[in-house]
Amino acid sequence: MKRRSNYGINRLHHLQRLIQEFENTDSENNKRQVLANLANFGYDFNNFPHFNTLKISDLFLGILLPYILSRDCIVTETDESLIEFASAGLCNTCIDDLYTLFRFKDSNQKIMSNFLATLYYILEKDSINILRSDILKQLRGIREGDGYVSKLAHLVLKKHESLIKC
Repeated sequence: MKRRSNYGINRLHHLQRLIQEFENTDSENNKRQVLANLANFGYDFNNFPHFNTLKISDLFLGILLPYILSRDCIVTETDESLIEFASAGLCNTCIDDLYTLFRFKDSNQKIMSNFLATLYYILEKDSINILRSDILKQLRGIREGDGYVSKLAHLVLKKHESLIKC
């Protein structure tokens, strides 16, 4: 596939073509290359909506699950490459699952509490700033409310601010 600049690329269409190529090719080498490309696209948060639409995480899981669930499964070199790329792709896209929970901000308190606690623990454990400006804005809005969820939002923002000062 010809690579184009970010200005002319239709991300959704490009990802659709990669999935079709993966599903339709008989070449193990092509499967590995396509899967590696999909895994790498998982780094870019601009691709997250398209990954969700196309259920690319399901593709990664579909490759991994037989090996996770089977103790007797013999892994060939080709399988090992596919497993490596599928696990990398899933890892690269897992942060979006956290951001996806933010879409439920008007949902029940348990979901938001779990999300905010998880986010706090990630910030605490990894000591890295993973919060984008849109998420920070939502957190500030939640912090203004009452109750347990607003207190958790306050703690997450406080932790975020301490990481920025470091």
